[in-house]
Parts: sequence; structure tokens; C-alpha cells
Amino acid sequence: ALSYLLKGGGALDPSAHGKRLHWLATDSSWLNLIAVREIPPFTAILQHVQTHEVDWRAWYDAETPESTTIPSGYDERLSPF
Repeated sequence: ALSYLLKGGGALDPSAHGKRLHWLATDSSWLNLIAVREIPPFTAILQHVQTHEVDWRAWYDAETPESTTIPSGYDERLSPF
């Protein structure tokens, strides 16, 4: 978890984690998604994003995602911190 907070997904090798979702703007977005799985409650986030791709893409592309409901029930699971 500390590694993610310090480096995000930048410390990961993109080729070791399969092909990124086509709508993610960069490899770093994909690697950050991979890395954040180390932090509870995000352990299943990759599965959620892949299963509910339309919802997550709409959130990702939103002009102000911080003001938009986070898909897959994450709004209820996360504290404002």
C-alpha cells in the first residue's frame, strides 16, 4: 500500500499486466488501476471496471468525476477521506 501511495503504478511493468482497457488514456492510468488493488477496499476494482465498463468509462470521462457517483457502489464503501 505504501508503494502505491509513493509511486502509484509507475513502478509496474505494463507488459506484465495484460493489455489495458482501450478507453484509458494512458498506460499509467492502467498501471494505477492495477496498483490500487493493493489497498482495501479496492482489491476487486479491476473486476468491477471490466464488468461494468460502460459505467466506469462514463465516470472516467466525466468533466468532474469528483462530483459524480463512483460506479460499483464505491460511493457507499469509501469515506470522504
